[in-house]
Amino acid sequence: MRISILALLALFLLEAVLANEVFDVPMNETIGVESINASVGGYPRCGAQGDGGNCPSGMCCSVWGWCGKTYGYCAPQNCQKQCPAPYPEGRCGWQADGKSCPNGKCCSYGECGLQKNGERCTKPGECCSIWGLCGATYKYCDPQHCQKQCSAPFPPGRCGWQADGRPCPTGQCCSFSGWCGTTSAHCTYPQCVSQCNDPRFPSSLNNRIQSFML
Repeated sequence: MRISILALLALFLLEAVLANEVFDVPMNETIGVESINASVGGYPRCGAQGDGGNCPSGMCCSVWGWCGKTYGYCAPQNCQKQCPAPYPEGRCGWQADGKSCPNGKCCSYGECGLQKNGERCTKPGECCSIWGLCGATYKYCDPQHCQKQCSAPFPPGRCGWQADGRPCPTGQCCSFSGWCGTTSAHCTYPQCVSQCNDPRFPSSLNNRIQSFML
């Protein structure tokens, strides 16, 4: 079974490399590795994580701030900007290329986290999701869906704002996805958010992200 999973993972990575685009591979946190976010095509960060920047034409900006063309970037639940039509009912703003709401309704930018200048959810027990919305259910508090005020106990290797500012062990870096590790996906700019060892990491951005973690 494990061999089959590794074979499928290898095929997925090969497809991403051949397509010359960013890839996101969700890894099982129980084996101590984090979600890989590698910029194969050399595209910059986008959306809230890239100071509002856009992706190249034809690409979507994922909720994690990476550009790509696949389901992981363009599906409504995964896309934060330059998302493809048709848009789900109720979708508006930059997730729907500026689509406005019906009369009498407002389009929210987000309630917390990166989408709201690092603000926290105000109700006890609520988590801030990767979409910048507050809630207390699985889609807000699950480790794969939470960006801030995430529910404890935290999985082994979880760090940063996804774990209420918890640091990594000495010698490890905390990635933007909130996992500890020592690879380039954890320790180099722009993937790293704290305990970084890359001199290219801007101190101003580091201070901004660190303030969000508090």
